[in-house]
Amino acid sequence: MVREWLKNAGEEAEDDYALNFYTAMKETTKGQKYELPEYSKDNMVDLISTIVFTVTAYHELIGHVPDYTDFSNKAGLRIPRNGDMKAVDIQAFILMSLISSSTSLPAPQLMADFKNYIGVGGAPTWERDVWMKFQAEQKLQKEKVEKDAEKRAVEWKYFDPSRFECSVSV
Repeated sequence: MVREWLKNAGEEAEDDYALNFYTAMKETTKGQKYELPEYSKDNMVDLISTIVFTVTAYHELIGHVPDYTDFSNKAGLRIPRNGDMKAVDIQAFILMSLISSSTSLPAPQLMADFKNYIGVGGAPTWERDVWMKFQAEQKLQKEKVEKDAEKRAVEWKYFDPSRFECSVSV
């Protein structure tokens, strides 16, 4: 989807804003084990795809903090000074409850049509075609995950795109 989107975006995919974005992202990787390579169209596709995956699919996997913080005896960041290993301390529990409650708001589903947003209101009409093709690919992925789940002894529903929220503005 990213490659097709950038192809259809024409000059905007390589204008000053796009190049400055890539350069700024490249700067953040200096000194890390993996550093972004010099700009190319393919490298921009890889960067954007990585961002979309990280904050959508991977976020689905690690974004279940409320599942672990709803009771003080499940998990936490700190144990009490008295060494009671059966519960987290009250301050840590309250802080995690605040974080959980403020980040648990529902977001739109990734497989939504967004018919009032994508490809309307002055946006290019090609956006709708690209988005619907992406939705068709997501439906195939959903079916694959469901089919694979039938073979598993343990329930595994992650990476089913019908369960993903839009954690990034795609």
